[in-house]
Amino acid sequence: MTETGRGQLVPLGADLTEGSRVLAESLRLLFAVLDVSITRYAARCARDKGAVSRYLNGTRVPPWEFVVQLQDHVAKHTGRGITAEAAADLRARHRAVLQARNPDLAEVQRLKDALALADEHAQQAQLRERMFDNELRDQQQRVAELQRQLDEHRLRAEQSRVAQTRALERWNEENARLQTELARLRGLVTELEAELAESHRRVLEAENHCRGLELQLDAAESDPSDDADPAERGESEVDVWDTYRRERRHDESLTRPYVQDLRERHRYARGVGESGDPARAARLFAALADDLAQVRGSAAGTTVEARREHVLWTERAGDVPGAARLRARLTEELAGVRGTDADTLRLRWAHAHEAKNTGQLGEGARLFAVLADDLTRVHGSDHPEARKALHEERTCVDMPNTPAVEAAWSQVEQSRRTFGSDALGTLRARRAHAHALGQAGHATGAAQALGVLVEDMTRVYGADHFDTLNIRHAHAFWTGCTDDTTAAVRIYEELIPDLIHHCGPDHRDTLDARRWHAAWRSPTAAPREARELYALLLKDLIGYRGHEHPHTLEIRAALAHWTGKAGAVGKAAELYAILVQDLTRIRGAEHPETLRARKQCAAWSEQR
Repeated sequence: MTETGRGQLVPLGADLTEGSRVLAESLRLLFAVLDVSITRYAARCARDKGAVSRYLNGTRVPPWEFVVQLQDHVAKHTGRGITAEAAADLRARHRAVLQARNPDLAEVQRLKDALALADEHAQQAQLRERMFDNELRDQQQRVAELQRQLDEHRLRAEQSRVAQTRALERWNEENARLQTELARLRGLVTELEAELAESHRRVLEAENHCRGLELQLDAAESDPSDDADPAERGESEVDVWDTYRRERRHDESLTRPYVQDLRERHRYARGVGESGDPARAARLFAALADDLAQVRGSAAGTTVEARREHVLWTERAGDVPGAARLRARLTEELAGVRGTDADTLRLRWAHAHEAKNTGQLGEGARLFAVLADDLTRVHGSDHPEARKALHEERTCVDMPNTPAVEAAWSQVEQSRRTFGSDALGTLRARRAHAHALGQAGHATGAAQALGVLVEDMTRVYGADHFDTLNIRHAHAFWTGCTDDTTAAVRIYEELIPDLIHHCGPDHRDTLDARRWHAAWRSPTAAPREARELYALLLKDLIGYRGHEHPHTLEIRAALAHWTGKAGAVGKAAELYAILVQDLTRIRGAEHPETLRARKQCAAWSEQR
């Protein structure tokens, strides 16, 4: 018998081989976990009781299915299976015993194991196949969905593009129509203004003529003897004219000047100037212009002509600034009243040419630029007068004929035609053109162009705009390059506080402005003042850019130089010695800056 009581198995036989004994003990350990009898377990696994007993006694090799079934029952009973190592060890023992007792059956078992393993791999492969097939279907659906969305986006984009193109075409057509209508209306307004001025002139002439006849009639009625011929009264024509002028001066507070009198005054004032008294001629034309403005209006042709004569004789009298102010005021007033009529444009041409001919090249460039804009707006960019104004603007800055300058100026012209004179792109193109002028060796032209540009930037975008600050910096730099260091220092002293306020003390432009301010200021300053200026600058440069920055090394050399100039010869030699060590390490012993610093160090050392 195999068991002596409930769950108690009989000892194994002594005639068992070692492999059978080990296998049987392993099976008995698993069976003991179930805590059931052989009979009950045989019923549970649907096997013969005797066969189960022989399996556990080691007298018969159990089929591998029985061993697997026993492992499953143990796992179900305990809630956990045996370890993979234990299962592999049990399998190896079973195969060894089976091979020893029945090699044929062992081969069959090996083939079954191989088949089971292959089947397991096949099932896993099928599982992966289904998984990848499902994933492929999902991704294909996703691709189809994305393609559909992409097609929809392309369709909407195409529809939007077509709609925007049509809208742009309509806008261009409407803009062209409005531009045409605007030009027509401006021409009509100009014509109506001219007709109104002419009508006003005729009304005033008629009123003055009537008033003159009334005065003559009053005089004739009051003194009949006046009907006699002047010759009969013993008076010459000159006496008559003098009498008339005295009467006119006496009646000045009550009547307006006669038209004939105004014309005579114009001829008389010109004769005074041509006779060698331009100052008196200027005064006469000033009074005449005031009277004409009262009689015919400030925009009348005769009034404008008198004011032109006033400007001319004021300038010939030696008061060039006063003449420039009169001409500027006249141009401004006419532009406000007449707009862009022929007389106003001619006066603006004269004003711009006068500024150019008197050496005010920056003002001349500005006046020609504004005139070119107005001519372009009225006649188009290809009109000869508009092109001539642009050419005059260029000649005001005496532009060198270099490829870089030509290219920069072409960019300015193109930006003006496309965006207008006040567009930021146009103003930046003008800055690039000024820089090209300076690079071409024409610092004066660069400074003049930038001076006008600063005014335009301030007018359009304000003094605090970053580009305005940058252009002011460039203006100061190129002004200093013209040897006008006093003006450069003044511009920098106005600019640096604004840069600190808007950009910060550590900004590149702020530090560069302070560096150039020191460079232009130090030659005219006292040595001690220059040394203090560079000392403060060096402190900030080291804090913001470090000891080895090129600008820091440059300022260290300047500080050493002005320290020696201030009388501290030994300190200057020490500063140069330290600088030589740093330059040798950073730039090399044969670098020009290193050699220059070494030479200065030796020179100051000899003066100790």
